[in-house]
Amino acid sequence: MLPFQIYPAVNSFIGYLGVNILAMSSATYDDTFGSYQLASHDPLIGLKRSKCKKCNCSRMYFCYKCHTYVDSVDEAKMPKMELPWKVDVIKHAKEVDGKSTAIHAALLAPDHVKIYTYPTIPSYSKEDKILLVFPDKKASTMEEVFGGSSAAPGSKRKNDTDVSDVSPKRIKSDSVNKSVIKSAEEDFKKTKLSDFDKIVFIDCTWSQAYGIFTDERIRNLPTVKLSDQNTVYWRHNDEMPFTFLATIEAIYSFLKVSHELACGEYDGRYDNMLYFYSYFYKLVQNGAQKTKQKLKKEK
Repeated sequence: MLPFQIYPAVNSFIGYLGVNILAMSSATYDDTFGSYQLASHDPLIGLKRSKCKKCNCSRMYFCYKCHTYVDSVDEAKMPKMELPWKVDVIKHAKEVDGKSTAIHAALLAPDHVKIYTYPTIPSYSKEDKILLVFPDKKASTMEEVFGGSSAAPGSKRKNDTDVSDVSPKRIKSDSVNKSVIKSAEEDFKKTKLSDFDKIVFIDCTWSQAYGIFTDERIRNLPTVKLSDQNTVYWRHNDEMPFTFLATIEAIYSFLKVSHELACGEYDGRYDNMLYFYSYFYKLVQNGAQKTKQKLKKEK
């Protein structure tokens, strides 16, 4: 990653996230995440750094080494998600743990998501029902992999017709996921979602990705590519197109699009995959606006 410009007025946590303040989008939190069915961020507000329960290191919200919440976080108030598959994230050893968004998935779906640091990874077999999300030349599209069911591909989100009733502040921490676990299992058995047992993502810079992809334990896996969409990541590399997503964005996109293609109507069941990502976006956006205002006054 290239060095990012951080204005001194931004608090230390915002600075730690590596924010390119002047390149931040002007889109507000509500513009970006207002229609998502997200659990309330209230349990995170006002928290201070505290110790990790395992390694005893001082962290904010969670420990990116141990993949656990810190003492100050009430884990019972955090969303806990059920996914259709097991998810492996293969992280490059040079990818900074504290700035990787893959940790969000491991915290929010601890029974389904595992993070491995390359080269210590499982020995995947082509015979296993595993799908690698990677845009190589032979990669299938999402439509080719998950389309063709009785449900209409690309159906709209159920709540798009009335987003005024889906304010993030009104959604409780487990109201979405607990109510859809049973229906998720039924959807899984009836559709092409059941063609796979595990989905694999690679978490690294683009220049590092092919080094992992060419590993003999990975290179023979069937691959799928996500359709183009713009990132809202605050650490976007200016040398890369905006269609390069943060890892947690890619995981969410895969879950949402595969459900739409295989099952039809999307009901928001995977929106909480962006729980921390959306909260940090809000913090960064607020910090960016304050910094830009201060810069104007100093001119």
